Amino acid sequence: MRRELSNRPLLLAAAALAIGLASVDDPRRALLLLLLIPFSGLRAWWLGAAFLTGLARAPTPPPPLLTQPMAIDGVARVESVPEPLGQQIRFLASVGGQRVVVYTARSASPVWLDHVRLKGLARPPREGLDDWLRAERAVGTLRVDPREMALVTPAPRIVEWASSVRKRFLGFSESALGPGLGALLNGICVNSVREIDKDVTEGLRRTGTIHIVSASGFHVFILGASVIFLLRRLRLSRTAEAFALLGCLTFFALVAGLESPIVRASAMALILRLAFVVRREFDGLTALAASVIGYLIVFPEEIFQIGFQLSVVAVAGLAMAYRRVEVEGIPAFGVLRIRAAEAARMSLAVSVGTAPLLAYHFGRISLVSPVANPLVGFAVSLAMTAGLGLFAVSGLLPSLAGWLMGISVRPALGWLLLVVDRVGALNFAQLEVPAFDAWILVPIYAALAMLWRWRPVPA
Repeated sequence: MRRELSNRPLLLAAAALAIGLASVDDPRRALLLLLLIPFSGLRAWWLGAAFLTGLARAPTPPPPLLTQPMAIDGVARVESVPEPLGQQIRFLASVGGQRVVVYTARSASPVWLDHVRLKGLARPPREGLDDWLRAERAVGTLRVDPREMALVTPAPRIVEWASSVRKRFLGFSESALGPGLGALLNGICVNSVREIDKDVTEGLRRTGTIHIVSASGFHVFILGASVIFLLRRLRLSRTAEAFALLGCLTFFALVAGLESPIVRASAMALILRLAFVVRREFDGLTALAASVIGYLIVFPEEIFQIGFQLSVVAVAGLAMAYRRVEVEGIPAFGVLRIRAAEAARMSLAVSVGTAPLLAYHFGRISLVSPVANPLVGFAVSLAMTAGLGLFAVSGLLPSLAGWLMGISVRPALGWLLLVVDRVGALNFAQLEVPAFDAWILVPIYAALAMLWRWRPVPA
């Protein structure tokens, strides 16, 4: 274990950066830096530089929630991709040094990074939203009449374009699959989760598959693996494969509205693929660390977001479990068996890796997750790949794209819902866990890391 960490200075630097960022809420967390020093060797200065960078970039502590209404009248920056909620949309906005959650009619059309004028009364959060607002570092909620919201400075052109692509995808999926399955596909592909049926969401939590509706590195990995599998059938050169993958992941990022987790994970996937182009042995953990460092320096507040935490842990589990298996000369049934075993092992790695975080944040552990994740893995891969691919051609062949959605994506999502419903209904599906301190996560993940054995992946 010492050798594996010592040979990955970027991984140690990413950990030190995260410790520096997290220390703003609890200075005792800085003591975790002492655990990294034995592995740093002659590169101890890396840790110090990364830790100090984290301290310098650390977000301010969460502000206190409103206890009484506060008048808002000024220019605000839209800080999240607006999410549809029935006839409304919801987004985060920063105005006057305060962050609020804005609700407005769906007829409004703000875009992430727009600057808009807002006017109204920000109110204390209703019961049940306190923890979520604290996590988002918002102080309250603001309901705005769209007639009271005026655009001051538009977002960069690329962001506006991505927003329009995302809206078209949301409409395409719902028109082709209906509101129920369409909302589920939107959650899988573009993080639009608020319109997913509550019973489905609860089933995903009980089965430990809730991460499939939080588009992140896990989804980029699935999409990238599917694209590479298809490209291999064309026998392209490594350089051509890398450019084709770049195009597919760029398209995915646009469909997702350039959401930060997708951009971060896409960059990591391209770093991994670059290793093959230059014929170097690649290392998933080093690529993950590089993307995490860049992402946290730009968006330091994400260190406290469960979506970011689950994304990093899930991708780390995939990177640690991945093995490249040569299948040349193996019969088709043998290849299928090898791929199925590989998918099951990687799903197990994701399930085990995310379980402690889910227990900490939600107070529950899914006991059926190691079974449910492999069962839905292929369905998620098919739904993502086919859904995005058919959306790409829907502008030219709308009727054909809609029909193909019905015979490919609909059965895949139907199977996913069947697994979630049947497996999640088991009495022993989940175990309630009493609340525990975040410090408990340190020895848990240290023990899991000790189980890892590095296997080089050749170029």
